[in-house]
Parts: sequence; C-alpha cells; structure tokens
Amino acid sequence: DLEFDDGVSDVYAYLDEHVKYPESLEGQRAEGTCTVQFLVGADGSISQVSVARTSGYKEMDEEAVRVVKEFPNWKPAQIDGKAVAMKTQLPVRFEYVESDIDE
Repeated sequence: DLEFDDGVSDVYAYLDEHVKYPESLEGQRAEGTCTVQFLVGADGSISQVSVARTSGYKEMDEEAVRVVKEFPNWKPAQIDGKAVAMKTQLPVRFEYVESDIDE
C-alpha cells in the first residue's frame, strides 16, 4: 500500500495541517472536494500530480495540487517484495469554517 509510515491517518493529518482554505472563496462560503491523482515512485517520491476530479473551484484545485506536490516521500507499493511505482488518487475536502477571530 501507498502510505506514510502510520498509514491513511497520517495522510489526512498532513492534509488537515497543510491545506489552506482559499481566501478568495471565503465570502462565498464555498465547499468542495478535489480528487488529486499522482504517481508514487519506487523511491517513494511524488510526481505527475494532476486534478482527476475538480472541486468546481479553480482555487481549491490549485491548493490541493500544491499540497500533494509538497508531500514527504511515501512508502512505495511492492510487488513480490520489490518496490514499484504506482498511480494513486486522493480526495482533498474543503469545508468552509467561519473564523472566530474578528478582523
């Protein structure tokens, strides 16, 4: 499986920490999910990052791609005990959360 050291929970924790809701959409309170496709190389590196399914908002899609491109290396997939490159997809969810801070 393609994963960080501790699996899927690590991936979503990373997304929660690094994905920023696009400021340009705050007034619209927009929400959506962008599915990002990418290649995990035999060395665990991330490449060929693209939008497989749009959120419907260019800003969300761009942010999802930015964060996936910055992933640390993953554990590569293995076939017969040998590391291999494999494409995978990951949904990145954007939810509008109203700020408690008065600006």
